[in-house]
Amino acid sequence: MINFTNIKHGNDLLNYLLTRQDYTTLEELKTQLGLSRRGTFYVLKRVNEELNDSKLDIIMNLAGVGYFIPEETKKELLNRYSETQPVTEQFTKHQRCQLIAWDLINHKSLSLSDLTNRFQISKHTAISDLKSVRERLESHGLDIIQQPKGKHISGSEISQRNWVLEALNDRDSILYSQIDINPSRLIAINTEIHKLEKITGNYFSDDALSTLDDFILWFLERIKRPENQLPDSPLRTTNVDSMSINWSIKFLSDNNIHNFSESYFLGRIINTSQFYRVNRADGLIQTIFPISREIIDRFNTVSGANVSPEKLELTLSTHLLSTFYRSKFMIPYHHPNLEQITEGFRELFSFTKYAIRPFEKFINGHLSDDEIALIALYFGGELRAIESRRGKHVDVLVVCSSGIGTSYILQQQLIQHYPNIDFSQPLSVFQYKNQDLSNIKLIISTIELNVPVHIPIVRVSPLPNKKDWETIEKAFINGHLTDNHFNEASVNSLLDIISNYARIENFDGLTDALRGYLNQRAKLPLKKTPTTGPTSLQKLLPSSHITYADDELDNWKNVVQQALKPLLTEHLIEQRYVDRIIRLTVVNGPYMVLGNGIMLAHGTPNDGVNDLGMSLLLLQHPVTIENKDHADKRTIQIVIGLAPLDQTSHLSALSQLMQKIQDDHWVKQIKAASSVAEISNLLS
Repeated sequence: MINFTNIKHGNDLLNYLLTRQDYTTLEELKTQLGLSRRGTFYVLKRVNEELNDSKLDIIMNLAGVGYFIPEETKKELLNRYSETQPVTEQFTKHQRCQLIAWDLINHKSLSLSDLTNRFQISKHTAISDLKSVRERLESHGLDIIQQPKGKHISGSEISQRNWVLEALNDRDSILYSQIDINPSRLIAINTEIHKLEKITGNYFSDDALSTLDDFILWFLERIKRPENQLPDSPLRTTNVDSMSINWSIKFLSDNNIHNFSESYFLGRIINTSQFYRVNRADGLIQTIFPISREIIDRFNTVSGANVSPEKLELTLSTHLLSTFYRSKFMIPYHHPNLEQITEGFRELFSFTKYAIRPFEKFINGHLSDDEIALIALYFGGELRAIESRRGKHVDVLVVCSSGIGTSYILQQQLIQHYPNIDFSQPLSVFQYKNQDLSNIKLIISTIELNVPVHIPIVRVSPLPNKKDWETIEKAFINGHLTDNHFNEASVNSLLDIISNYARIENFDGLTDALRGYLNQRAKLPLKKTPTTGPTSLQKLLPSSHITYADDELDNWKNVVQQALKPLLTEHLIEQRYVDRIIRLTVVNGPYMVLGNGIMLAHGTPNDGVNDLGMSLLLLQHPVTIENKDHADKRTIQIVIGLAPLDQTSHLSALSQLMQKIQDDHWVKQIKAASSVAEISNLLS
């Protein structure tokens, strides 16, 4: 027996693998350790991190065969860690904070000495950790209070459960090592959830299903204590999906819990989890479908993109179903990359925030920026897909459990880190199994892939940490997947220079090292010199493109013609582009009117656009758009003419303009302007 780690189940894993003379499947490891699939992956990952830190080869997984410990590692473990004293596990600050909150929620009283002894940290570090935990709990309506026997948690039972659920949504959360897994109960829970899926026709993504399994396992143990149960409600009527509630009542009854409030709670949790397939005949999803289409139309209108409603409608509706329940039951979603998306993908976020208003009207509330950021990734993925469908070559496949959700977060981060490497759209396992792999150089997956292929596979978290990025970078270097920032001539030139002054012992190794170094240097950000020049909006919308009309124009068609006149004069567009906009408005009604008297007049690049351009017309006398075929009438006072050259080149300027348009005070100011100079000043 060896004692290498203090990670829960870690030594059990190593000792089991040490006794095996052949490969071990994941199912065998799950059974041996008594853990869920996710819990087993967690232990494997943490043990491999410690092996790597100890300069030992990690536990390997031979695709399609199983797990094994390399022979050299076996020898080292048996020689150095047999019958040794337990080692202290090293936790990151984030992990320590999660464990502190977990202990408090599970009714442990804590003192500073408890924390310093458990984590082997100083008193000052323990105080800092407690401060961080208090700040994180505050966002859930929870607090830490001091009592005679130590520190305890204060706050509602629902809030404490919501914190646990949110923490478990992180696939790499350390909490998975804290849940005592009973394999037979876990299988029973999973079986019952699958029954619910068949009843409702709504199927959960693999990640959501795994999270539900572990959360419900913890939840059932928690409510065994009567003080943890919610007060039983005498009401038996609810407007929540009745099938989920009925399922919850029976499920809890089978577990000797007879409390309608708890059944109602579990029904809420079930419905807020992410689906990958929904029952299209369900009344609620039928209501959401047209809302999704309207959202996509608004996104296209404001962004000038050409996202196909047919391609995105079902995926977006599937996502919005769980979003609806999260908003209805006030279960917060916290996006782990919110700042990255709002800053790095500002235009995408801005357009999405405008586009989702029909859904906000439906739920009679506002979505948080975290929820908007998640929806924005769907549009970002579809814009990327449009480029891919134009015949763009793909070198790297991105694979996840369902092809939706957090996989888009991973894909967008990969694109941001490696903008010149061609990544696929996120693929589900089914899509991956049916994919042509002939020209693929690397596969990056958020899940275990048991389909044997000759292509290297890198498995990372949807939110890669530092080690994940190092693994990805190493895979790119080994696969000669550079970011196209340098050419092979640079490598050859350096090799020639080195060979003139030194003997090269390992030519291939040095070549790969130079490629990796040059690729890394190429990705270093260039130092930007401060600029006081015009913004992209000012460049695209100079004063020569702004018109103020104090004369009364007789109809809206003339208004559109007048608004786009500066673009016609400079030959940025042709007359047929103006005619196309007028025709689209006659046929489809005033769908280009954004609201608040503002119209975004635009067509597609193929309708007669010669070059990128934007114009603006302010009317002193508003005009109404109306025609006999459409009952909808809209009054307009500001017309923005947009001539997009492609899907993206106009986004920065349009995003800046959209931020202004959504400011009611700014709109009032520009409507009160009486000259081109005033309008231009307001735009700058």
